[in-house]
Amino acid sequence: MPGKSKLGWNRLDTQQMVAFAVISVAITVFVSVFSYTRSRSVLEDAVRRHGRTLLTSIEADAAEKFATGDLAFFKTYVQDLAWKDPDVIFVAVVGADNRIIAHNDEKEVGGSWVEPQVASWGSMKIKERVVRRANRPVFELTIPVEDGGKRLGSLQIGMDYTPVFSGLRSLAKDIALAGLLVFGISILASRLVSGRITAGLSRLVASAGEISSGDIRAQVPEEGYDEVRILARAFNAMGGSLRPILLRIQQLGNSLGDFTGKISNMIQDQAASASQQAASVSEVTATMEELSRTSHQIAENAESVKNASAKTAEMAQRG
Repeated sequence: MPGKSKLGWNRLDTQQMVAFAVISVAITVFVSVFSYTRSRSVLEDAVRRHGRTLLTSIEADAAEKFATGDLAFFKTYVQDLAWKDPDVIFVAVVGADNRIIAHNDEKEVGGSWVEPQVASWGSMKIKERVVRRANRPVFELTIPVEDGGKRLGSLQIGMDYTPVFSGLRSLAKDIALAGLLVFGISILASRLVSGRITAGLSRLVASAGEISSGDIRAQVPEEGYDEVRILARAFNAMGGSLRPILLRIQQLGNSLGDFTGKISNMIQDQAASASQQAASVSEVTATMEELSRTSHQIAENAESVKNASAKTAEMAQRG
């Protein structure tokens, strides 16, 4: 059929199904991104609040302990904090020379410390970042300890970030499954809707084909969606208006056929008469040619008699 794509991309049901699929995917992606971002923000905020609470509780006495050199306080405090709170991965106290002076892991004490190269947040200049320690994600918070603008040291705490990662992975899987479900439902719904629409249009096409083949009594069932019913009703009204015209044309065609037949017979009769006249003319022509030959012979005979008479007269005069 002219204008129809070989792959069916120009079909109404195909384009409608693609449109439904694109819309469903767009909505799913938007909802997924929004849900994922929102959930991540909520989970991170919970870990952040917990870590900040612990940091500020240490920072309240840290300046005084730094000033007095009471390092035993820090050692006891970080051990107790890591033991009491299961969400705490590590706690570190760093001196002004960036050496670790207290840590819940004794092997880290005395080691060098590198300050996180991230932007600080808020008036307390807290630095936050997510790192991996011992193959597990850790939400790390660092706060400086200052006295009169002079930096005395830093406090750092690492919160277990695994529940956040696990929750986000689980959420991503759920969102993916929900997206696939929505995509499948949208494809099925678009298939059903487009099938009902194209079914009505197919009936219109079939009825138009019947009318074009000569069956002027063809009718389209007025069913389906409102637009399809209105189109079918208009098609039937058009067919009803065309039937008298087509019948009149058919009658005129029949009359014209009869008239053409009569003209053909008259032409054949005229041709026969012309043939007869041509035969008569041929006969007259032959007769005139025969008369011409006969007259010529008579003239020749008369000439011979004339010559003979002249010779006879001449001989008579001589005699």
